[in-house]
Amino acid sequence: MTQLVYEIRRRRRRRRRRSCADLPRRFGCNLHNPRARALPVYTNKVRIEHHLDQLAVKGLTSYTLIYNGPFLDWGLKSGMFINFKERKAEIYDGGDQLFSTSRLSTAGKAVRRVLTHPRETADRAVFVKDIDVSQNELLALAQQLTPGEEWDVKHVSTAALEKESLEKIEKNEVTPTTMLGLIKLTIFSPEFGTHFDHVHNSILGVKGMTGPDLEELFASIFGRKHLE
Repeated sequence: MTQLVYEIRRRRRRRRRRSCADLPRRFGCNLHNPRARALPVYTNKVRIEHHLDQLAVKGLTSYTLIYNGPFLDWGLKSGMFINFKERKAEIYDGGDQLFSTSRLSTAGKAVRRVLTHPRETADRAVFVKDIDVSQNELLALAQQLTPGEEWDVKHVSTAALEKESLEKIEKNEVTPTTMLGLIKLTIFSPEFGTHFDHVHNSILGVKGMTGPDLEELFASIFGRKHLE
């Protein structure tokens, strides 16, 4: 009976605080995946999530975690997926594994929906994506935009990337490149849960993208109206 009373009171407190929610910076990889959660690059995010969960149980706050995979438009422009500017690509584990990705605007829509529909998303993680894509698919689109040009394609093992990054951290040789290696690991290795099988697009008002939509985005970023 004591537990039942506690649950009733907790739910009443939640209803009173629904209009104000914490949105910690969870954009990106799936930290519900145990392997991703254990990586040093995400230590602080895991601590913050644990702290918010404890506060929520006490009825002191409400929070929502938004996982949207790597940002699609930013990843293309920055060279995270492939280096279009220099015509180079580091292809991980063969490059055929799919990862879920979202545009920056899609993450913005998800945030707005969480703030305007707090009861539907309170005190849990929500997953959103525009599309599932592989590195090889992105490379093929890039090559369509650069007919006759040669690309420098290097094949890399995510296992080797993980080993190298963790060894550097153990030796206290921590640089932005070291942490970037771990972020790439969570994007391109299928063991880290960045391919979202189940998403909350309908709750968050996100329609997603089609293959032709991706082609148009790709072409618009790299200066061509249509792919050949």
